[in-house]
Amino acid sequence: MKMEERSFVTETVAINYATNRGDGPPVILLHGMMDRWQNCLPLARALGERWRVFAPDMRGHGRSERAPTGVYRLADLTADVVAFAEAVVGEPAVFFGHSAGAFAALEATALHPHLSCGVILGDMAFDLDHLEGITSTPESIGYHRALRELAGLPIPEIADRLETMRPDLIGSIRAAMAPALHRLDPRVLDFHAEGRVRDLLGDFNGDYLLGQVESPTLLIQADPRLGAVMTDGYVSHALGLLSSGSHIRLEGTDHNLGLDRQSAEPLVDAVLGFLESLPPGRTTSA
Repeated sequence: MKMEERSFVTETVAINYATNRGDGPPVILLHGMMDRWQNCLPLARALGERWRVFAPDMRGHGRSERAPTGVYRLADLTADVVAFAEAVVGEPAVFFGHSAGAFAALEATALHPHLSCGVILGDMAFDLDHLEGITSTPESIGYHRALRELAGLPIPEIADRLETMRPDLIGSIRAAMAPALHRLDPRVLDFHAEGRVRDLLGDFNGDYLLGQVESPTLLIQADPRLGAVMTDGYVSHALGLLSSGSHIRLEGTDHNLGLDRQSAEPLVDAVLGFLESLPPGRTTSA
């Protein structure tokens, strides 16, 4: 399955995206912060035979253009996704969003229901108090400041500095992080490096948005023992707000759901199972 890179121009930036030649129902894959579309390759390969896959780079990431203002807020990322879905995809799609990509997936599907026939939210809790608590610690701020210093540097230099900075990471993860950081606009990390996640998210209201989603929704939770952002308590809370929600926990998988290790079989199985469960006439592979 071959993915081809193309470009779509919004009102403010050019968005790079990859797509296959499939003629099946569309699936939009939205990567997390500091990543690029290639992080979704395990899913793209698994879906490519039977679904039409679209995997954009968020503004400031990968080969997409940088924000002209130098500021990266959720509202702008969501606007890019909505414009992309309307102009490029052109029909209701299933949205998959991992981490930061889950915010854009949720907003797009909740506020523009005609764009979606299903949504998959990968290990993110849409609780601002919880998110502020885990992103405003000295450890988190220091880590993101260090990564901001790496963004844009040559790949070999990034890889060497990551080895010193994160000796706990296996080589394949550092190898995936280096090219993504090389392409990253350092200003993407400003809010996290300054402990200002609420400024990044603006007027985002997770409870309201979850209650507005009309499409079948799958919550994919990482293993709480390995640092899942989506806690057990939040899963119960979110399922109570969704009109058609389901949940799966990927035991033994950290927040990245296996995507950074290119060993995402449990995630792939969960996504395929959800797609196959959608009502006939919406998005099926038949």
